[in-house]
Amino acid sequence: MNFEIIHVWMLALEKNLLYPLVAMAVLTECGWYLPWARFIAPLIVLRFLRGGFSHPQLIYVPLALAFTLTRFDWKTGLPFGLSNEISPSTVFPLVLYLLIVLYPKWLELYLKMSFVMAYVAPWQISWGSAFHAFAQPFSIPHSALIWTQTVVSSLISAPLNPFLGSSFFTTSYVRPVKFWERDYNTKRSDASNTTLASQIDRGPMLDDSNLNAVFYEHLTRSLQKSLAGDLQMGRWATSVQPGDCFILASFYLNCLVHIIEVGNGFVTFQLRGLEFRGTYCHQREVEAISDDQTQGTGCCCCAPGSLPGFLSLNTAWSLRWLAWEVVTGKYIIDGYSITDNSAVNLLQVHELRRFLVTLYVKCIVYYALASNKLQSWLSNETVHATLEPIVTNPHYADVDHLFCSTNDEDFDMNKMGISRSSFTEWYSLWIAHCIHKRSERNPDEELWVVFLLLLSRFCFM
Repeated sequence: MNFEIIHVWMLALEKNLLYPLVAMAVLTECGWYLPWARFIAPLIVLRFLRGGFSHPQLIYVPLALAFTLTRFDWKTGLPFGLSNEISPSTVFPLVLYLLIVLYPKWLELYLKMSFVMAYVAPWQISWGSAFHAFAQPFSIPHSALIWTQTVVSSLISAPLNPFLGSSFFTTSYVRPVKFWERDYNTKRSDASNTTLASQIDRGPMLDDSNLNAVFYEHLTRSLQKSLAGDLQMGRWATSVQPGDCFILASFYLNCLVHIIEVGNGFVTFQLRGLEFRGTYCHQREVEAISDDQTQGTGCCCCAPGSLPGFLSLNTAWSLRWLAWEVVTGKYIIDGYSITDNSAVNLLQVHELRRFLVTLYVKCIVYYALASNKLQSWLSNETVHATLEPIVTNPHYADVDHLFCSTNDEDFDMNKMGISRSSFTEWYSLWIAHCIHKRSERNPDEELWVVFLLLLSRFCFM
């Protein structure tokens, strides 16, 4: 949209033109008044420019506040009282550097205090156990300790943990922004890395895990292509900082996106969630996020409604006491949905069943002959021992009860099963075609025509 393009251009001018000019002006005006200017001035400018490129939303307030503090007369008295030899404007770089360092800590303290107040509010606690009813009143005398821990955790950037889910918080250990220490690599299970027996015997949860793995991989690739640009256009929020967590919800699916680092045109993130067999907590998260808050009309004990474009008083009050907020109602990303389609109606026709089985057998033959392990399979003694009864008996037939004339094109009515001769007669052209394609891809290999009979028996196996 037009306002997104305007936002990107203004942000580019701000980072690439405005902030470098401010840095040069500061160095020109008061750079040499700093103590140890050759060492301190580059440090201040580098910190200022790095913050301006990575998170410019955290530079506005320190820059304005530093300009305000250094433009009035400090010699009037306490708490400053500088000597007459020092001009207030000459300490602007030092004040700016201190505010750039301290302002994110102050903002973190504000967010943590807001979270603690929203978490310990009596109407926010679900009194589901006797422990909550016991711990809530006894946490009130420890409020000073909780606020002290909040200040300390903000200074060292350590998280706060509610003790056993109660209203009493404890300071955790200092950790990096990437707070998942374990490397959760997605492992997808398919026919190339699992045996047929494990695919048949596995439970339903393994299927869900496999679907999760595919969805993880696809959504991660999509976010890698579009997330940095969407953040610059403000499609997620007006300001995104390292450590922010976003929940993407779509119908019964949800995922957690954890922002690790935001730089000049790039972003590092982690992705979690997307359980297809979700829990009650996941269901409640999706319901709370997707709930339409504009339908509320309550105001205290009555329902007068609300002004157009505004929320009702009760809705605004309830949303104010939440530790999260909905930043955007619609976000479009390249993905897909999974729908259960019953194959019963599709395969009721006998011709379609037979066609499906034929294609399935051809796929198995193709992947067997196109594999890089074909030579090792043919030279394996175990495979030779399995092929021996098929090779020695020209009238060999597999009379498994799963085979029938209705579904199998190569069914031998005389032997009431799949015979070697019927299989070779039906699939010999396809086997020869696969061998020809393999010889085109690997011209240095020996001619497989000599082993055509052996390969046909191998495919029959």
